[in-house]
Amino acid sequence: MKSICIIGRGNVASHLQTWLSEAGYEVSETNPHTFEGFKPNADLCIVAVTDSAIDEVARKADAMLENSKAIIVHNSGTVPLAELGELSHHAGVLYPMQTFTKGRKLQYNHIPVFVEGDSPETEKALMDLAADMTDNARTADSNLRAHVHLGAVFACNYLNYMLMLAEKSIAPLGLSTYGQLIEETVAKALEIGPEKAQTGPARRGDVKTLWAHMNLLQGHPHTSRVYRLLSQHILNLYKD
Repeated sequence: MKSICIIGRGNVASHLQTWLSEAGYEVSETNPHTFEGFKPNADLCIVAVTDSAIDEVARKADAMLENSKAIIVHNSGTVPLAELGELSHHAGVLYPMQTFTKGRKLQYNHIPVFVEGDSPETEKALMDLAADMTDNARTADSNLRAHVHLGAVFACNYLNYMLMLAEKSIAPLGLSTYGQLIEETVAKALEIGPEKAQTGPARRGDVKTLWAHMNLLQGHPHTSRVYRLLSQHILNLYKD
């Protein structure tokens, strides 16, 4: 596998192009709307588009590919491999578990990459590719991958949203005020596990402080509901 065609122009597609080029592969970019730049003789087509567009784009790539041995993959965390089941080419999944933003430099060699193939041969070919990309490649069926992605949403997307709420509470100072706190929170959770690492007023059952915070959130009903819900869950978890 040498020639790779990435169909997409978003955050993931942008990073995959850099990542695979650095790994020594010939990489081309294809516009997912017009298919300008499509390489019909590519060994691998990566459909790097939104989940709702995967089926349509994959079918179009399948019809245009001239290399009968080519593999078509998507990189979604939640779309099952079965959704590519009606293609005439072999199919698979190459899911890199990371948050990607265009223009931001990343260390690619430790990013977890989850692989699934529609046959042992396809899966081996994709694992060989993933091994060139990272030292953290592994196979995962669609069910396991969906659970991995669910956890990633909590660990990344929702965590980032919590940071947005924190930043708004101290707008004049800026989020960097919490820099050391954030680093230690994540480091401790990774070291001893999040359940043991939990601290704060809800963890110790400090209802007086919780109500003081709720008073500060008067006039902010959305944030107040989030605070109340999370506090109640933590209180319930550690009530014994």
